[in-house]
Amino acid sequence: MTTQEHGTKARLWWAGLIFFGVASLALNIAHAMKTPNIDGWVAVLVGVAPVVACAFMSHGVGDSRPGAGIWVARCGIMIVFLMGMKMSIEAQASVVAPILKADAIYLPLILDLSTFISLFMIMSAARAANAASLKAEVRAALEAEARAEIEAEAEAKIRPIIEAQMDRRLRAEVALAEASVEARLREDVEAEVETRVEAMAAEITRRAEVETEARVRTEMSTGSKRAGGRTAPAKSARMTADQRKDQARILIAQDPEITGGGLGRALGLTEVRGRQILREIKEELAQMADATPRPPLRSAG
Repeated sequence: MTTQEHGTKARLWWAGLIFFGVASLALNIAHAMKTPNIDGWVAVLVGVAPVVACAFMSHGVGDSRPGAGIWVARCGIMIVFLMGMKMSIEAQASVVAPILKADAIYLPLILDLSTFISLFMIMSAARAANAASLKAEVRAALEAEARAEIEAEAEAKIRPIIEAQMDRRLRAEVALAEASVEARLREDVEAEVETRVEAMAAEITRRAEVETEARVRTEMSTGSKRAGGRTAPAKSARMTADQRKDQARILIAQDPEITGGGLGRALGLTEVRGRQILREIKEELAQMADATPRPPLRSAG
């Protein structure tokens, strides 16, 4: 039933209450006014009292409060209500008796019972409205409480999962960053080591050239003195193994792509001996590069 239908029925019950109540009240006042030797205000009071008493007592008939005391009150209410109804019905029946004759008792019953029923329906509708409002409030409170419990439970279950995922993602990002930093540091160290090795190789080559040139000049000077002052060509002078190796270093520095056969021919030796000297010099350079101290890797943390 819609709110509009409820409003329409409530208005009908209120209209019935007013009509039947006023009719019953008017008949009771008319009965009191017919009594001889009584003042007007007393007559009105006598006619109104039973109707008002019934109206007030009817509010307590439907009281549903628990307890032993309420039953005593209910018994008193019912006694007053029934006495008021009896007085009202008898007064109204005496007024309408000339018209309705033997059926005079029915009209007062109809009026008073209709008044009581209208009042009861109005009170029932009010109680139903209050109950519906209370039910809506209780339901809203229960829904809010249930929603809070569900949210708390969901958070308790989901939060560890989210934290675990975030931890895994963070660990992966940290590992990736460490790998990137380590690779960059390794590249920097390798470039620095390569630069140092090249610089040392250049320095060794320069020193070898200087020493070889000094030895050759000393040997040529000594050979010239022994030969009686004649200058012998450098190629014909006999060189020691160290001198040949120093000269080979100079040739390798001038032409890094030289082969063993080419080195042997340049030194006036066989190709086999040239390849042997080239291999020895390369091994020396490799040992010098391995002995070069490497800078320590910096920690990524």
